[in-house]
Amino acid sequence: MDRINGQGGYKRQLAIDALIWLVFSMRTLSFSEIQHALAVEPLDKLFHNGRLVAAEMLTAACAGFVLVDLDADVIRLAHYTAAEYLREKRASMFRDCQSKLAEQCLTYLSFDEFGETTRGLDPRQMEQRNKAYPFLNYAADHWGHHIAQGVKEGFVHKLAWEFLSNAGKVESARRAMTEISFQHETQISGLHIAAYFGLDTVVKKAISKNKAFPLNAKTSRDQTPLHWAANFDQVKFIKLLVEKGVDLNETDIEGKTALHHAVMHGHLSAVEMLLSSVRLPNLDITDCHGWTPLRWAARYGPGKTVELLLENGASVDAQDANGWTALRWAAYSGQKWIVEQLVQYGASLERRSAQEHWTLLHWAAREGLDNIIQMLIEKGVPLDSVDGEGYTALRGAIDYGRGKTAWLLMTAGADVNMADGKGNTPLHSAVNLYNKSQDNSLAWLLLEYRANINARNKLGLTPLHIAATVGYGSILWLLLEKGADTTKVDNNGRTPLHWAVTEWHQEIPKLLLARAENLLNVKDDQRQTALHVAASDGNLAMP
Repeated sequence: MDRINGQGGYKRQLAIDALIWLVFSMRTLSFSEIQHALAVEPLDKLFHNGRLVAAEMLTAACAGFVLVDLDADVIRLAHYTAAEYLREKRASMFRDCQSKLAEQCLTYLSFDEFGETTRGLDPRQMEQRNKAYPFLNYAADHWGHHIAQGVKEGFVHKLAWEFLSNAGKVESARRAMTEISFQHETQISGLHIAAYFGLDTVVKKAISKNKAFPLNAKTSRDQTPLHWAANFDQVKFIKLLVEKGVDLNETDIEGKTALHHAVMHGHLSAVEMLLSSVRLPNLDITDCHGWTPLRWAARYGPGKTVELLLENGASVDAQDANGWTALRWAAYSGQKWIVEQLVQYGASLERRSAQEHWTLLHWAAREGLDNIIQMLIEKGVPLDSVDGEGYTALRGAIDYGRGKTAWLLMTAGADVNMADGKGNTPLHSAVNLYNKSQDNSLAWLLLEYRANINARNKLGLTPLHIAATVGYGSILWLLLEKGADTTKVDNNGRTPLHWAVTEWHQEIPKLLLARAENLLNVKDDQRQTALHVAASDGNLAMP
């Protein structure tokens, strides 16, 4: 550093400015970017190519601290320890460096050539502009971050609100931003950009000088600066807007308020700030999906957000467009603690969804949410209530192959023989499920809990009929071993053997006849034996 300081004049300042960019930039910069940054001087209105510093001059001025590779467009510190050393020198050599970086960014963004709107430029033209001005992307992405690092009030703040007040320059910078995409959003005001960066001090200063900022300005997606502040967790900016009396219930194109956005993105501090307002926002506004902020919080958490919304009076049982409540969303996410919170605040455990008429128990059984099932059992919910199709929670667990869930329900006393609207019992379903899973454990479990092995549905079919139809020996053997009656007939007088030959199964008839040879003589209502059926169907493999 002594060699740098000993140079004096232009070379010393050039070296210090270059080192500031290399050490304190928000990301690694290319040589072209730093060249353009170093060419900027206060109050410039145009870019001066004649100020672009040559690589040789820059490396010489930096006295061995810096290496440049022109072919790769790379500039870097000669050794990684240099950055640590230079940061230690910040107080003495790089005083108020963030102000300098912010000033150079803003000066660059405020060039006259960027004063005209870029809305008409196509992607190819934008790419050409970015090549001509390589520092533009960085300046657009990070000028606000440098101010937010703690820049004191003064010239930089004045430069900032002058830039933010120029719609053309704001639009130009918006299209140059790469850290975040605003491709589908236009009509972005300076205040939106200030909200994105959290520049409350800049806006306060401007307002104190009677500068006009439309506090409720809307983008093409109807988002206000408050939406953006909530979206990007800029709590101090939210506080400023709330104090200035902005409408907390403004909705965007999707029907979402700022509170929706804060909750959706998990910004607890932003939620707290919005809820601390004397003018409490409407907590039950629904978005285009029918979701309230509580619904979002119950689905995605955190639990503290749910607690805050409930404490402030959010409707606990409001339903979305599909009839789902916050309780159901919390259960869907497996967040037992949030479920318990909602129940504590009066959420109904027996409210039914609009479409399927499911209770939470029905739905949790299908999803296999055993921790939720156990909690509901402990709360004493009715285990055998039926949905629109006459299905109990146990039937749902069987249909979806949830063995542990079925066991929990049965041990808690669920009726293993409750039939649905078609007369099918859980055992009918378990046997039919074997066709998909080839697992007879659910059927075995039901039989252990005394399921009626010969129950007939409204077509007169027993589980054995179903087993003969699906054609798997393992499930048929289980039923036979547990005492299934082979002679039971359906409403058309057909035995399981009739059904087996109808489906052209070869092994199933053998198993049935091994237990009851007289099945060959049983005639159905058409006075046909199983042999008649086999012959009429061309099933010559009938034993």
